[in-house]
Amino acid sequence: MIAIKKALLKVAHRIRDRAIDEAPYRTGALRKSITVHDEFEDKVIVSAGDGGAPYAPYVHEGSGIFGRHKRRYEIRPKEKKALYRKGARHPVKKVVQIGQKSKPFLLIAAKKTEPEVFYLNHVGYPKIEIEDQKNEKPPSGLIVLKEKCNI
Repeated sequence: MIAIKKALLKVAHRIRDRAIDEAPYRTGALRKSITVHDEFEDKVIVSAGDGGAPYAPYVHEGSGIFGRHKRRYEIRPKEKKALYRKGARHPVKKVVQIGQKSKPFLLIAAKKTEPEVFYLNHVGYPKIEIEDQKNEKPPSGLIVLKEKCNI
């Protein structure tokens, strides 16, 4: 069991390092939030959004028409009567956003690590499987590594 856990951790840390390079950068919070969780007995999870980047699933999976629900969304003022942004000609009562396209940095990192996983699987390490948790509700931006079961 220890060899399995070591192999999973080795691959997870490589995915994390690549995901940090692939993640979009504005403030650095998203890159800092990419972590490896090894508290499970049979799997290791690489996730983004822990700590200071709760928006990570929306960056990873997309939002609005590019996200799961495939629809636009409105932004309305909470306390004032109108919205205004610098450079606009006049204030408006609402703004309709189409959302942002996905930037699946964790998935890209996992795909770039697949050749190493393939190599490890064929040189005596336990069989490792990379699983994307894209269909979870709410969207999670998770990559799960676990031992491959041959049934």
